Amino acid sequence: MRIQFIMFPGCPHVAAARRVLERVLAVAGVTDPVEEIDTTAPGAPDHLRNWGSPTILINGLDFEGQPIPTGPSCRLYTDRLGRTLGAPSEMLLLAAVQRVQRGSVASRTWLASPDLMGIESISGPDPDLRQRS
Repeated sequence: MRIQFIMFPGCPHVAAARRVLERVLAVAGVTDPVEEIDTTAPGAPDHLRNWGSPTILINGLDFEGQPIPTGPSCRLYTDRLGRTLGAPSEMLLLAAVQRVQRGSVASRTWLASPDLMGIESISGPDPDLRQRS
């Protein structure tokens, strides 16, 4: 499994998203390395520079099913209850990872899982996940 964690320095959500990703990979038993890509670094691939920070790609696809990058900005996630989060839902990311593990990836929208959106944590609440005003 190829996992890319796309970010840029100064985004306030990078640390929380990294923790979510680490917890999910541990729960799923994934030992593949995570490729961390700083989109502002001189060697960053051009095709990754316009993803928001933080973005998680699995096998080259946005785990939420976003088809194309929307520009270099801080990315926010919205759960099914309309809450704005600075990091993705652990359960949604776990569902995506497990789908890849099972080989049940069919399209660019494969990873969005409306039934799990809104369940934020597999390990208890993380106060850094919520966007603060």
